[in-house]
Amino acid sequence: HSDIAMYAGKNEGKGQYRFFDPALSNGLNSRARLKQRMLEAIEHDQFLLHYQPRVDARSGELLSMEALIRWQHPELGVVSPAEFIPLAESTGLIRRIGEVVIDKACAQLAAWRAAGVALVPVSINVSPKQFLRGGVQRPLSAAMARHRVPASLIEVEITESAMMGDHDDILAELASLRALGVKLHVDDFGTGYSSLSQLQRLKMDVLKVDRAFTTELANS
Repeated sequence: HSDIAMYAGKNEGKGQYRFFDPALSNGLNSRARLKQRMLEAIEHDQFLLHYQPRVDARSGELLSMEALIRWQHPELGVVSPAEFIPLAESTGLIRRIGEVVIDKACAQLAAWRAAGVALVPVSINVSPKQFLRGGVQRPLSAAMARHRVPASLIEVEITESAMMGDHDDILAELASLRALGVKLHVDDFGTGYSSLSQLQRLKMDVLKVDRAFTTELANS
């Protein structure tokens, strides 16, 4: 019980104290069950991708798509990413799930090509922890080669928060991705870490301005 209370305190930062509460134990048990279910989801191919179109606002022409992960659990139904992604990041499973997303997106592009569908680029969201641990370039390169998908059809989305670590490591990882020939997006720009000088140094291709930024344009 004291161990559970200690970790509850640690989760909320330094200098905290907590008394044991049965709800804390229930929460940990729920996290443990969810982690086990995520492992099973990877093994049994329960993750799937939805594709959100990006269109030209004037012509309606389809320009590209964003791959969005969903979890189709046999008992729980569709599990929202908001429920499992934070736990995947804290447990380290995000790298394996990220590799699943990369492979599925490349496989889908290959399937569309085989069916004669006109292709547009697909962007893949990358978790900050996945990016900062160098877990993107290698699986992406392997998946592109395995499914014979050209770099022009793949784009990688990285949040601003992923670019706040060691600058040299970030530049090296971005350079390795750029060497593949894929485009790089900054996602959620304007949510608190914005730095135009940082953008200039990192040489990103696409800037996705967050709604939290644009909604205030008429007011300030």
